[in-house]
Amino acid sequence: MWVVTDESVARQVLTDPRIAKDTALAPQSWRDGGDLEPTAGQRPSLTTLDGPAHARLRTAHAPLLSRRRLAADADRIAATARGLLRKEAAAGTVVDLAADFTTRYPLTVILDLVGVHKELLDDAASACRGMVSSDPAARGAAFDALNAVTAGAVHGGHDGIGSALRKELRDEYSDEQIGYFLFGLVFAGQLTTDAALGFLLAHALDPGFGLADADRDRIDALWSGCCGNTRRPRSRCGASPPPRSSWAASSSRPERRSSSTSSASTTRAGSTRRT
Repeated sequence: MWVVTDESVARQVLTDPRIAKDTALAPQSWRDGGDLEPTAGQRPSLTTLDGPAHARLRTAHAPLLSRRRLAADADRIAATARGLLRKEAAAGTVVDLAADFTTRYPLTVILDLVGVHKELLDDAASACRGMVSSDPAARGAAFDALNAVTAGAVHGGHDGIGSALRKELRDEYSDEQIGYFLFGLVFAGQLTTDAALGFLLAHALDPGFGLADADRDRIDALWSGCCGNTRRPRSRCGASPPPRSSWAASSSRPERRSSSTSSASTTRAGSTRRT
C-alpha cells in the first residue's frame, strides 16, 4: 500500500489506466472485511467509476462547483461561520469548537449548496460522526441516515446542486443514484473541511499568533496563507482520509440503471484499496 503526497505523482496515479477505483476489482480478502466503498455496479459515483462514465459525471458536476459559482457565495459562507460562532459565544460557556463547530459549519454550507433543508442539519451531523465509528453496524446505520438526508435534495429540497444534477442526469441515473452523488459531495466536503478547520483553529487560538483579538482582515489573511485566496479555493488544504472507508455496510444497494457505466470495471487491470 502506498500513500501519495506529491502532486505530480498523484496526477500520474490518477491517470494511469492500470489503476481503478472500482472496488469490484479489489482482492476478495479486502472486500470480505466490509471496509470498502460499494462497487461501481452497486453505487456508481465519482469515487467508483473510471473512464468515460467518470468523465460524464465530472462534466455534470464541474459547472455546479466552479470557482466562479462558489465565489459568488463567499460572503454568505463567511456570514454563516460568524453566525455560528456568535451563537456559541452568546451561550457564555466554554465551547469545544473542534467537537462541534468544525462539523456543523461545513455541513451548514454544503447542505445549503446541495439543496438540503436546514432542518436536517442535526441528522446530517450525527450521521457524519457515525461514519467514522469503529463499529461496523454504527457505520452502516450512519451511511443509510446520511444517504436519506441527501436523497431528499434530489427532488424534495430547495434549488441547488441536487436539483441541477437531476435535471442533467435524470435520463441516465435514477433519483436514488443521484442522491448518492450528493452523499459523496456532502460527506467528503464535511470530512476534509472539518480537519482543515481544526488546523486553522489551532493557529487562531495559539497565543504566539496574536489572533485572540484580531480583526476580520487579520483572520482572512491567515486563511489566505493556508489555503489561498478565500474567493478562489484550492485543494491544498485537504485532510488525511479517515482510517477506513466510510461508505461500507449499507443495507440498501440499488442496481445500476445506466448501461454507459458497464465498461469501467472491465477495462482496468488493477485496483487501489481505500483505507
